[in-house]
Amino acid sequence: MRTFNAVLISKPQYARRGKGSLDSNQDDQDARIKFAEQQAKEFEIRDAFFEVKQTYTSNWVDRWVMPNPFVAPLSRELAQYGVTLADFSFSPEAKNLSETSLTISIPSISSAVVLGLHQVLYLAKEPTWQMAPNLVEIFQLISNAVVRVAGCVPASQSSSLAFHLLSGELDLGAATQQWVHPDRIGQWDFCGLSLHRQDTSLILDQSSRHPAAAFFKLQRTFAGEVGFADIALNIMKDELAALNLLGISEVP
Repeated sequence: MRTFNAVLISKPQYARRGKGSLDSNQDDQDARIKFAEQQAKEFEIRDAFFEVKQTYTSNWVDRWVMPNPFVAPLSRELAQYGVTLADFSFSPEAKNLSETSLTISIPSISSAVVLGLHQVLYLAKEPTWQMAPNLVEIFQLISNAVVRVAGCVPASQSSSLAFHLLSGELDLGAATQQWVHPDRIGQWDFCGLSLHRQDTSLILDQSSRHPAAAFFKLQRTFAGEVGFADIALNIMKDELAALNLLGISEVP
C-alpha cells in the first residue's frame, strides 16, 4: 500500500492571471502554489503489481542442465541483498520441460524473478517509487547475469503496472464524466477508458476490488537492449500521465 499527496487541477484557477501586473507570472505561480496547498487531497494506491517480461529469440534448453548454469552466478550476485540458496526453487508443478522454470525470491524488496527456457519475468508486489532505485539495481544485475549465461540480449521486453486508486474525498466516478457526452451515452456512475499506441496502452476502469476506486493497467514494450533505469523512467511518466486524466497532477 502506498499513499501520496496529489494536487487536483482546476483549470479556472490555474488560468487566472493578474491583469495589468508586471509581476503576473510570479502572481500566477504563487496562486498555483496556494491553490495546490488548499486543494491537496490524500490518495491511496493498493494492490500494485509490476512485471517486466524479457523474451529471447531462441531457448537455452542446451544450457538447462544440472547443475543449472544460472544458479551459481546469480546466487553470488544476490548474496549482498540477503538472497540465499533457500530463495532459489525449481517449479515442482511443471508437467513437461517447456514448463520448467527457476524462481528466485528477493524478500528485501518483495520481488521475484522467474527464469523459463526463453523468457525472464521480473515481478514486484506493492512497489513504490521509493523502492525504485533498489528494484532497478537488483533487476539490472540479474538481467546482466542472464545475458552473460545466455550469450545474447533479449529480443524484446514488455512491462505492466497495475494498481487500484482510492480517494477519500474526490469522486473518481464524477471525474471520469469529463471524457464523455452524457447527452449521447446517458448517465453512468463511472466511465472507463482504453487508450492504445504502438508501444503503449492504458486501461482505466472502475475497481472491482475496492468500492469507489479506480483500476489502472499500464503496458509498454521496449527494445531488448533497454535497461531497467530507462524502463522505470518511462513507467513513471506513464503513471503520471494516467493519473493526470483524473486531474491528479503530482505524485511524490
